[in-house]
Amino acid sequence: MKVVAFFGRTKTGKTSLIERLIAELKGMGYRVLAVKHVNLKGFSLDTPGKDTWRFTRAGADRVICVSDVEFATLERISGLDADSLLERLRGDFDLALLEGFHWLLKGRPEVQKVVLGNEIEDVEPFLEGECNVVAITGRVAEELGESYKGIRVLKPEEFGELLELIKP
Repeated sequence: MKVVAFFGRTKTGKTSLIERLIAELKGMGYRVLAVKHVNLKGFSLDTPGKDTWRFTRAGADRVICVSDVEFATLERISGLDADSLLERLRGDFDLALLEGFHWLLKGRPEVQKVVLGNEIEDVEPFLEGECNVVAITGRVAEELGESYKGIRVLKPEEFGELLELIKP
């Protein structure tokens, strides 16, 4: 499975871009996994007092919630590292699109990266010490030209080219 991570500050268009990529990739018949980093210390999808929370609290290693429209897996972790994240992504998917995780995936060559920004100051921190950045995009593309530091720059309207770069 191919893994592509999207890095950028808040309000640079990461979610909108990933949303559009998912729709296009699904239309091409690909199985797509989307993963979002929630940048809130101690955030949990579970609700204290509910049955799933009680199962986890009792010691279950993994709790699966199933309804007529959703299947969700809850698994407590004591910390997260790049290897365990990438291992957990394995499955019956052609492509995993990750929003965030720069601090975790920095320097990982097996993960393609796309950096988004509104201005050059948005982009720079995500390029330092990084490898396998396949594109820079967002409003910043207007001021960068076709290439920046040897990395391809794509304007938002060049969506089709970005799609070709990342698709499996």
